[in-house]
Amino acid sequence: MDDEELKLFEATEEGVNDNYLNAKSLLKKYFKTQYENDGMEWTEVNDQEIDFIVEAIKNKTVFQSIKTIRDTIRSGKLK
Repeated sequence: MDDEELKLFEATEEGVNDNYLNAKSLLKKYFKTQYENDGMEWTEVNDQEIDFIVEAIKNKTVFQSIKTIRDTIRSGKLK
């Protein structure tokens, strides 16, 4: 990877990380609003559950990507 590619990769990674954090924040905001509108109390446990859900989705996506790359390499389609 040359310097230009590395800079692009790092900028993309930063954007992905920002989007990830913003997505978690938005989910917490909307769920908290709904909870409070329904007369329920939002607690730290609720925040932790949102964190867990987002992490589980992310982990499944990463695992599936790794599996796809591995399967592609094994099939000989990627050299």
